[in-house]
Amino acid sequence: MTLDIEFYQGKRHLPAVVFIHGLGMDKTLWTSICDARIAGGLLPFSLLLKERPQEIKLSRPPLIKPEPVTTGNSPLYLSTSYHDLREEGYSVIARFQRRPVGPVSVAIDELYQVIEFISSLTDRGVILIGHSRGGLVARRYVEIHGIKRICGIITIATPHRGSTMAEWVRYLSTATAALNPLLRYLPEGKASRTLKRINDFFKSEAIKELLPESSFIKSPRPVKGIKFFSVAGTDPHLFSLYRWDTGKVNNDFILRAEEIFSFPESLIPLIPERHIPPEWRSGSGDGLVSLESARFEDCGEFRVSHAKILIDSEVRAYIRRVVRDLS
Repeated sequence: MTLDIEFYQGKRHLPAVVFIHGLGMDKTLWTSICDARIAGGLLPFSLLLKERPQEIKLSRPPLIKPEPVTTGNSPLYLSTSYHDLREEGYSVIARFQRRPVGPVSVAIDELYQVIEFISSLTDRGVILIGHSRGGLVARRYVEIHGIKRICGIITIATPHRGSTMAEWVRYLSTATAALNPLLRYLPEGKASRTLKRINDFFKSEAIKELLPESSFIKSPRPVKGIKFFSVAGTDPHLFSLYRWDTGKVNNDFILRAEEIFSFPESLIPLIPERHIPPEWRSGSGDGLVSLESARFEDCGEFRVSHAKILIDSEVRAYIRRVVRDLS
């Protein structure tokens, strides 16, 4: 089997680390997160990593103004635990799943081949690290294949008990069914391909598996003799839109970014209280996965979103400590 992988060979006396991406993503989520895409390749993943623009103070009226609306500024550094552990001398590998919205069983078959390969680079076993659905892939792998060669698993923002956000996507899939006749008549191009990918994503088996009542979520198998660690986020804020406003304070001219929309916060007042997903409640979820669902055995909790959990310095320091302990 030929796999699309990126890897680095480290020291043989340290465990090797396999990084597993989540639903609809690819290996760039770990290796070059600024290149990762979402929404069928339509939008950059970095949209979910942006920060509120800083206020700008000028001594005279601005001759050049920014675009009226902005999503914010990208963080200065965009690296992940893949880079941290590579720098510490661990052999690391990330792969692109051939069917990123296919069922977990397909991802597990590919993961078996990856572990066979990376095991040849170490004398100390393999640690699996999975983000979002990638953590479910790692967990189900050892449920099926056992713990041979595996010395630990770290799941990051993983919906171990399912995600109610998958319910919302399932409802959207009904609406996108109306796109099917239209797709046949659209000229072949980027727009039609993107619409098709989004349509396929909404109807995928992978989404159905993430439903809290799915047989996949309801049928965990006990695994003994291996350490599990989980990382959970409690900040549901995923992204904002800002409008630049010019003002004056004393003799200074001020450019200030005013928030005009935030997701999911701006939607919450429009939804009946009983229908607000726990994933959207501050302190109870990261925007896509609830805190209760992300907890699995030993758990570290951090005030970050589903996306920023990958680049947050405290989360990455926690993962480094766990990997050292497993080593």
